[in-house]
Amino acid sequence: MELADENGEPADDKSKQKVFSGFVKSSRQIDKKYFRSDKGFKLDDSKSKALQIYGKPDKISKRDSIEKYEWKFVGDPRFDPKKDKTKKPFAQDSFGYQVTMFFRNNKLIAIIIHNDIP
Repeated sequence: MELADENGEPADDKSKQKVFSGFVKSSRQIDKKYFRSDKGFKLDDSKSKALQIYGKPDKISKRDSIEKYEWKFVGDPRFDPKKDKTKKPFAQDSFGYQVTMFFRNNKLIAIIIHNDIP
């Protein structure tokens, strides 16, 4: 979760831990149908859908029963087709972005999308 301190700077983990339970207590649960990415991902989607859309992940890790898949896409200002050996798609009209997906029993349980800014 991205939080800022009183100066607008990203909060450190210790500060986040202090206030996080307050966020949870003041929250209201809504139906999961409201959570859908621009590429159409929603909770409970299959891992195979992610692989079909994003391709081979840059990193895979596992902790207990949860698998974490990570993709990093370079934005077009930094994209150099002469240096690109991966043939991986780049983020057109973007500075780049990262996608992190968490799966349990091959089903999507969480997704983080981070857009790079200059």
